[in-house]
Amino acid sequence: MSKKKYISDYPMVYELAIRRFLGEAAYHTADEASDIKTNKKRWQQVIRRIYTRIQKLDTTTQHREAMFFELERLEQSIKYSDNPNEVVAILFSLIGRILGFLGVDGEISHESFYYQKPFVRFNWEATQDKTSYEIYKEYRKNTVAKQKEIIQQLKKEGYDEFKIALILNTSEYMIKKILKDL
Repeated sequence: MSKKKYISDYPMVYELAIRRFLGEAAYHTADEASDIKTNKKRWQQVIRRIYTRIQKLDTTTQHREAMFFELERLEQSIKYSDNPNEVVAILFSLIGRILGFLGVDGEISHESFYYQKPFVRFNWEATQDKTSYEIYKEYRKNTVAKQKEIIQQLKKEGYDEFKIALILNTSEYMIKKILKDL
């Protein structure tokens, strides 16, 4: 029999997942990650939060009902099933519904549209471990560096800010901002 191998530190993954929905109320919950009874209570709290969030989504009644159906299945599975694969399958189904896959034909019937709420800044340092933040900074640095390189090349080829913005599918304001930093 082989040992179980985990890709990540499950207790920390558990805590971060719970905190994503419940915030600071779930701080230091990694210690309870191995307690199934407590897990089920926490997951029920998360499901209630998801219900509230889905209710506020701007979508069709049919789409909302489909998401609620998956949530109800998830709630029942967490309460009564001992099969973790069932929970995973239902979660994939719920994610599919949220992303607009309403049927079972692989076709997207509803488009998801996300935006950042006004005056809200995502604070990576406060919400992510240092390694994730460093990875994000490095990724962002590489992305911005590549954007600058492409913009410089297009400028050399004689394109103005407006046409560069069209080519890169961004705003002229962003192009000017990046050029200002060069």
